[in-house]
Amino acid sequence: RVPPWWQLPVGSTTIVDPALCLSAHTAGEVELADDGSLLADGRPLALIDFAGLDPARPWWFNPPGASAPSVLLSESPGLKELCAAQADRLREAGWVAEDSHSGTRRLDLVGGIRHDEGIAAWYRQLIGQRLGEGHRHAGGDRDCELPPNPLVAGEVGQFLELLNRPEPGSASGVNPHVDQMLTRRPDLLRAFPHLRWKDRRRFTAWMWSHGLSEAETSLLTLPPPPRPLAAPSMTPPGARRPFGVNLIGYLGAELGLGVAARRMKAALDTAGIPNRTVSYDRTSSNMRSVSDGALDLPYHFNLMLITPDQLPLFVADAGREVLEGHHNIGLWFWESDVPAPAHEEAFGLVDEIWVATNYLRRAFSGHGLPVHVVPSPLVFDVPSLEPGARQRLGLDDRFTFLFSFDWLSEPERKNPSGLADAYRRAFPEPGDTALVIKCINGNLFPERLERLRWELADRDDIIVRDELLSAADRMALVAVADCYVSLHRTEGLGLTMAEAMAVGTPVVATAYSGNLDFMSQRSAMLVPAEEVEVGPGHYYPAHGHWAEPDLDAAAAMMRGVAGDPELRRRLASAAAEELGAFGFEEVGRIASEVLAESWRKQP
Repeated sequence: RVPPWWQLPVGSTTIVDPALCLSAHTAGEVELADDGSLLADGRPLALIDFAGLDPARPWWFNPPGASAPSVLLSESPGLKELCAAQADRLREAGWVAEDSHSGTRRLDLVGGIRHDEGIAAWYRQLIGQRLGEGHRHAGGDRDCELPPNPLVAGEVGQFLELLNRPEPGSASGVNPHVDQMLTRRPDLLRAFPHLRWKDRRRFTAWMWSHGLSEAETSLLTLPPPPRPLAAPSMTPPGARRPFGVNLIGYLGAELGLGVAARRMKAALDTAGIPNRTVSYDRTSSNMRSVSDGALDLPYHFNLMLITPDQLPLFVADAGREVLEGHHNIGLWFWESDVPAPAHEEAFGLVDEIWVATNYLRRAFSGHGLPVHVVPSPLVFDVPSLEPGARQRLGLDDRFTFLFSFDWLSEPERKNPSGLADAYRRAFPEPGDTALVIKCINGNLFPERLERLRWELADRDDIIVRDELLSAADRMALVAVADCYVSLHRTEGLGLTMAEAMAVGTPVVATAYSGNLDFMSQRSAMLVPAEEVEVGPGHYYPAHGHWAEPDLDAAAAMMRGVAGDPELRRRLASAAAEELGAFGFEEVGRIASEVLAESWRKQP
């Protein structure tokens, strides 16, 4: 019986041949051959190990732990030249001499940013993510692009961009450099226990003062300095604050609620409604900017675009005084016709509710609060596509159906498996079509992502891509796709379908829930569906309802769109026309009317 491999004896040997691995232990005579290659003891040099070389003392190539070098560089001109060149490269990259206080050597990357184990671990994680993405992307056919190297002059700027990008769920909510500082300084977490919100201003002030003086922070990775505190309100006690909106939400987040908040801000600006923004960052989504935790609420209306289950957390983070003296409006999104038990507390924190669709109006009615439909602006930056954009974004010449979703939204609701089933029915054998299922945050649910890939592994024309694209590339991918398909079971709004309509990509979608406010039989291929109970085991209430789309009907529509260019043209034309009713001007006008009515009714 053969024992398991871990019980087998392991052989090892010590390399002493300098041609195989030149090091301080195996140093031999180095010379330059006529063809420019390096020779060690007359044979081609395979590898150089510079362990033991101190750039501050390049003349002393000493094996680690030894008291003297094996070979004096003065006796080996070729080895001397190699060591001198390597020492120059290390110094140019930021190597500094031994710290006289700590007795340790430090490599500063740029601007005083330490190359310590924390930064090294973060960078190794980046490399692992890129390698994993490169292996998974489009079946592994796409080259992997490694993270920018901070020791290469032309890549320092890109490296700093990564180091300044806030990571979802991080300790600081600022950036990875500050996160690594907190691992070294647990005293800061005790001094600023709520540094993501209540203590953010004090923590930022510390970073700009003591952090810099103690060499813990770098000017290159500091968040913006704290904003000056707003002047105290001159509103007499009991009097109303001025007409206007304090817009509170995930304004810095990449998730759909962040997009909705930024678009509502644009609509308020277009309508000339005075407003102030407060960005909330308690989210697992990627953040495009950092919240400074400042609470400047000068206006009468608080418009809070925070999910109802998270609204009590915001009030706990910011303090209940954030609600006092204001007319509080919850601008809410949800994906069921029945509110969740976790929403109950939120109903007691607001005076009225705004929703983006009639589907949501029906869901939130019946709780003793006014509910107004104020549409979400459906205005998008239409990309200008450069030649070769389709190939650059990973699509080939096949007619490509696209669907995108976030794993942080319940996958059963988004229904990618149902879409894949409909595609198989439409195209039983691989041919001149493809289905791309584009998702994000699969790293948070690796087993579920792996299960989806497992289910689809028998079809090389069904491609799962889990990757975060820039906003421009994400819209460009929608634009170069030939058809966008969403066989969702329910949507509060359905933003990705609106994006496809905006860029002229025909849409096949379930005829159910929020998307019916902005699409019709003229502008999209609407798949009939049966309304059923959600049932147990889901994020949404079991007694609520969602749809089961007719997959055979969806398959027929997908075949029809693929085979009829004139149909695709008609759908795109009608989609552009129907989205025109959801511009900033129209939404701003509706918001202005609803606010004016509330203002008139209050003393």
